[in-house]
Amino acid sequence: LDAWGKGWTYRCYLSFAQGKWWSSHTSMAHGFRPSPGFQIQTMINHTLANRDMLTATVAGSPTVTVANPRKGKKYKPGEAVPTKEVLTIHAHASGGPNYIAVAVVNLDLTKDHPIEIKLPLTSARRITLHTLTGGPRDTNMDESKVAAASRQLDPASLRAGVFATTLPAGTPAILVFEK
Repeated sequence: LDAWGKGWTYRCYLSFAQGKWWSSHTSMAHGFRPSPGFQIQTMINHTLANRDMLTATVAGSPTVTVANPRKGKKYKPGEAVPTKEVLTIHAHASGGPNYIAVAVVNLDLTKDHPIEIKLPLTSARRITLHTLTGGPRDTNMDESKVAAASRQLDPASLRAGVFATTLPAGTPAILVFEK
């Protein structure tokens, strides 16, 4: 989604194939289970793709400190590895006057975070939440742990153009607001 926002028109990061690494599915012999990356890309294609990108600004996101080692440098035992602060909440949006899809992700793998989405819609006829089940470190390599899930939310939860919820740790979500 970052690439689309910067004008890239074609990006392919997964092979639509069977295999253990960088493939969309496990082999037929191992259950032909879809990878979480393939599942979220499918959700993106069904909800955000081929619509106008809208400006989405994240304000007040918590941060998490992560290791940021220099490429090619070997660190000795006890030597400090550089760190950096990373925003835990990211958002992208697309749509039009009667349909807005907002993709949000909580990159913090240990804490849930409240989010508030301000929309140019004052009310919605329907709100649909699309997400993945399973934990933030789960894969489908050995068994099905991650699956696409969608559910309808109460349209009254959009109040005066503001939708608030809590995003669980490590969760990607796409919220679709239909007027």
